[in-house]
Amino acid sequence: MAKFVTEDSWLKKSVRWFVEILGKKWSIYFVNPFILGTVPSTLTVLATNQSVRNSVVEYLPPIVSNFLSLNPFWVIVGSGILVIIIRGVFSLLKDYSLETSIIDTETMVNITNTLDEIVKNKYSRFSNKVIQLGSNPCPPGEIFTDITKPDQQILLLVAGLKKIFETIYKQQDAEIKANLMIIRKDIPVAWMVFLSKTDVQSTEPKELAEPQSSIMTAVKAKNVLIIDDIQSHIKEKNIKKKQFIKANTADDSQGSLICYPISCKTSNAVEYVLTISCNRKNCFKSSHKPLYMWLLPMFASRILVEHALLKLKEKAQCEIQTKKMDRAMEHPLG
Repeated sequence: MAKFVTEDSWLKKSVRWFVEILGKKWSIYFVNPFILGTVPSTLTVLATNQSVRNSVVEYLPPIVSNFLSLNPFWVIVGSGILVIIIRGVFSLLKDYSLETSIIDTETMVNITNTLDEIVKNKYSRFSNKVIQLGSNPCPPGEIFTDITKPDQQILLLVAGLKKIFETIYKQQDAEIKANLMIIRKDIPVAWMVFLSKTDVQSTEPKELAEPQSSIMTAVKAKNVLIIDDIQSHIKEKNIKKKQFIKANTADDSQGSLICYPISCKTSNAVEYVLTISCNRKNCFKSSHKPLYMWLLPMFASRILVEHALLKLKEKAQCEIQTKKMDRAMEHPLG
């Protein structure tokens, strides 16, 4: 599985480079033993051998040379401790240089449980219908339209995605919204799912049909759009660079946004746009794109399955209605 890690500071990158150098074979076999062996042995010789100490005394500060000659025991003990300190510092640097994962075990478990709950919901509906019918015959078309609930499944998928993003960014203490916009002929027409604490739709689809809106930008590019800081786009004067429209958003609003277009292979068109928003800037980051491109398609493919079932259900309902009308015409009196 791919690694999803946070972007590191220049200091952490420098420490990682240093640790990697010390971890190379030539360093392990030659440099590291030389440092760990030479330093303590040199101090020991200086503390115990008068002639060696006299040969270098002119290069040492008086306080150092006096300490070496008067405290040979502590110099020997200290040289051993110094080796432990050097090893300890290296271990600390090695731990500090490790990459920090964006997602943890809890998030992975959450993803698995979320998808499992959605499947269980569908299974429960199917099995209840089997129990309800028992041995009674029923037209297949009626069974299909009765057990198929694409709207409900899509709602569960978007709610599950919202829950996962809340788990990933729980330390940000931010409000996360997850929405699904219906797209027809590359134009936003209606919110199919809108999930927030208030469930109030702040921006109407007709406003989001503006060319500079985030949804329209994602639709035209047929690619994920990640905005780290919406303020930078609210203040953007260059129309060509603008990818976020203010609409009902407050002037001082902070936040970040992800727009993910969901394209259908049969129509070769964008059918929906998933929007994940947060009220903290730099909560979602362009540097986290590999994570989003691993997670979002997982839910998008399942939404497309429900989209196909929705179309099939509409056709089945039309067929059932047509048959009912035909029977009514054949037997007008009952």
